[in-house]
Amino acid sequence: MKKFIKLFFLFLPFFTKAQKDTCTVTVEMNHSLTPLKAYLVNSIGWTNQCVLDSADYKKNRFVFHEVISDPEEVSIVVTYNQERQVADMLRSDYLKFYLEKGNVYIQSKDSVRNATVKGGKINKEYKEYNTEVLNEGSKSYKSLQTYYSKFSDNIRNSKEFQKILMQKAILINKRIDSLKSAFIYKHPDYFISAVALNEMTDKNVDYTKINPLYERLNASVKNTEAGRKIAQKLEDVSFLLPGSQAINFTLADTNNVARKLSDFRGKYVLLDFWASWCGPCRAENPNVVNAYQKYKDKNFVIVGVSLDNNKEAWRNAIHKDELYWNQLSDLKGWKNFVAQLYRIQSIPQNVFIDPTGKVIAKNLRGEDLQKALVKFLR
Repeated sequence: MKKFIKLFFLFLPFFTKAQKDTCTVTVEMNHSLTPLKAYLVNSIGWTNQCVLDSADYKKNRFVFHEVISDPEEVSIVVTYNQERQVADMLRSDYLKFYLEKGNVYIQSKDSVRNATVKGGKINKEYKEYNTEVLNEGSKSYKSLQTYYSKFSDNIRNSKEFQKILMQKAILINKRIDSLKSAFIYKHPDYFISAVALNEMTDKNVDYTKINPLYERLNASVKNTEAGRKIAQKLEDVSFLLPGSQAINFTLADTNNVARKLSDFRGKYVLLDFWASWCGPCRAENPNVVNAYQKYKDKNFVIVGVSLDNNKEAWRNAIHKDELYWNQLSDLKGWKNFVAQLYRIQSIPQNVFIDPTGKVIAKNLRGEDLQKALVKFLR
């Protein structure tokens, strides 16, 4: 029944006409420099901004009139020098907020970066989310950056330091996810809760962790674009829940010899998706090597599936990281046959499979991998 409900929300847009709403954004500000123009930008990055609209500075304000179907995160970017591009201003004067039905007021005595946002339920939710979750995450990552900056390049590049850094980053991510989970549980009627849940599933989807939070969301939140994205992600991974049968496949190894997943039936298998160009994968590799050395004589094998497209880079990484187990690839990058079969959207990822070919767990990294191996192979 629950699966049917998810599918209902997935396909609801096909049965109902999307409702269009209007949003008026008024930006009031005084600055020692006279602003020339303001832009609404829907992606903040140094090379990939999409400008939605622009407005001139008149009577100490900018005014935008937008048509939206769902609340949308954007940034207001203010320029002061006609020769400077929007991308340059992203380093200085911009503010994130949400376009939503009705009126949104942005007020500042100086730069838009220091402005306050008033009006609108979604922006009120977003302010709470920043206070309870995002600000905490920002402090943690700044602390990690301070720690990183204390060491020389030689130490930073060492495997030991990379391992410590990865462990610290994993702990920070777990802490942030716990804050997001608490926020979602507390506010099931918030649109921003669906945004937070999408952030938790940007890389990997832990069905047993994400599905209860999704089920807690109100129907109106599930029926937003953000809610439907979560439903789709859950649908994509539901076939690999613990207890389900791992999908068999055939793929060539480094010597172009065809190997099947079923060749390893009767053993515990860690199906490991990685690539030579993937920094987080390479940082996690020492932990995987350690696990392999401990348990290779206890009915345990690793089957690496690489999303490389360069054979030399792939083989060099195998030797440099000492990944001396079964390594397979079709050298098609993200179009890798097995990655598509297992619906891999990001790496590193892995699937832990028992001797009967059934999935035990997914995405075991760091201490979680070691704990799982102790549990099943001791």
